[in-house]
Amino acid sequence: LWVDGKLVVNNDGIHAPQEKSGSVKLTAGLHKLVVGVFNLGGGIELKVAVQGPGLGRRDAGALVQLTPEGNPKPPEPVR
Repeated sequence: LWVDGKLVVNNDGIHAPQEKSGSVKLTAGLHKLVVGVFNLGGGIELKVAVQGPGLGRRDAGALVQLTPEGNPKPPEPVR
């Protein structure tokens, strides 16, 4: 999970579903959010939630807007 180009959560690797978290201080306004996922086989789960002062934990989907260009190109994987 990248926010404004900064890696905030890294849950890379081959493993059963597991929750990871990170934090970033945001200013008021819009921020670029990029979520990457891959699947080597088997089932797949992807959940992204946000939480902050005055904002209880909630699904991030309702807060996301696509750019006019559609889905942006994903960043290179972290190695």
